[in-house]
Order: sequence, then C-alpha cells, then structure tokens
Amino acid sequence: MKTLLPCELSPQSPSLPFIRQFYVKQELCGLRRMETLYARLEDEYELKERATTLADKVETVQNTASVLTDLIDAQRSLRLEVTVVLLIAVEIGITFYDLYFRHQ
Repeated sequence: MKTLLPCELSPQSPSLPFIRQFYVKQELCGLRRMETLYARLEDEYELKERATTLADKVETVQNTASVLTDLIDAQRSLRLEVTVVLLIAVEIGITFYDLYFRHQ
C-alpha cells in the first residue's frame, strides 16, 4: 500500500476527518499570517497614502488632458471661423469685380 504524502491528502476526503481539521486549521493560521503580513507591509510601504497620492495625480493628469483637449478644440474652431470669413471676403471681392470691372 502506498503511503500518501501530506500534500497528496485531500481536505475533502470523508475518511480522514482529522486531516481535514488539520488543513482547515493550517488555512486559518495561514490567513492570519497573511493578514498580519499585509498589515505590516501596508504600514511599511505606506500603501494607503501612496494610493491616495496616486489617485490625486491621476485626477490631475485627467484634468490637464481635458484642458488641453479644450484648447485644441478652440484653436480648431478659430481656424475654421477665420477660413469661413476669408472665403466670404473672397466671394465679396469676386462679386465686386464682376459688378464693376466686367460690365464696363
């Protein structure tokens, strides 16, 4: 008969309730250790403060991008308006040319 290693034993095995309890206790202990580790790392690396700072920086970049987009749109609108005014002026010039110089 083959001897099962601890890593080969399933915690769901109905014939081994004591092993299932062992795994549950190990998982809970591991969770507690992970929570402690996470709390220590959070304090050590100032994760909350960094996340807040990062969120502020992202908001600033978004605002800057929005302002730049508005400026580009305004410049494009100005160019379009100037083009329309120039075309109207050219059309008025052509009309005056037709009225005064062609009919003489």
